[in-house]
Amino acid sequence: MDDHTVTGRVLAILDVLAETGAPTGLAKLTELTGIPKPSVRRIADDLVRRRLLERDLAGYQLGPRMRAFARTAERLACKSDLIRPFLHELHQRTGAIAWVAHTDATGYLAIADSAHDRPQGRFMAREWPTRFEYDTFPGMAGAQLVAVDHPEAMERVLRRGLPRHTPRTITLPGRYEARVRQAAETGRATEYEEARLGWWCGAIRLGPPHDQLILGVTGQLNRAPVPQAMRRLEAARDPIVRELAAHAS
Repeated sequence: MDDHTVTGRVLAILDVLAETGAPTGLAKLTELTGIPKPSVRRIADDLVRRRLLERDLAGYQLGPRMRAFARTAERLACKSDLIRPFLHELHQRTGAIAWVAHTDATGYLAIADSAHDRPQGRFMAREWPTRFEYDTFPGMAGAQLVAVDHPEAMERVLRRGLPRHTPRTITLPGRYEARVRQAAETGRATEYEEARLGWWCGAIRLGPPHDQLILGVTGQLNRAPVPQAMRRLEAARDPIVRELAAHAS
């Protein structure tokens, strides 16, 4: 059904082509999506230019960027399945939400977590986005590690001004740069009540060859002792890396 939004129409076209798995002509694509033909043509041709679709005489089909996204998603799903048992154990040992995320220049995407108990599950459903944009949450522990790898992102945010989420959020550029330097030196980062009062977060790198993966814990200050949780977080890293290495293709 056509919801008359650009995003909805893009998704409708991609969904149809993913389901058919074969080149689909403009007329058939129009029929299957319920979107007016001129809009289908305009959107599909734009997606071709962006390499999300490709077109030949037989019609449109998913393009190289979409196939690359699918391969990445498959790899991340496999890694999340391997890591999830370690996250549940880390949660049991710390009382905090344990998670693993994939980083890039714009932020990080949580690919697995341990928020299966009722209070934390409710918190995750209401407050925890799947993806954290660096520009919005630069002070979070995972975002500090993103800033280490992508100083241009940090410079951009510092020029605009660090956003404040709570009275505890660090917004002074000098203090923020100092904590990012510390994260670069140690490979770990923490924040206390900077995104949400009563909560803290810690994150570490998994390290090579998984430099884009970070392992973290997020907990309530009155529930998860921070120094002990950070020690157990770091102790969980090597077993996870060994498990990933054992299943590497």
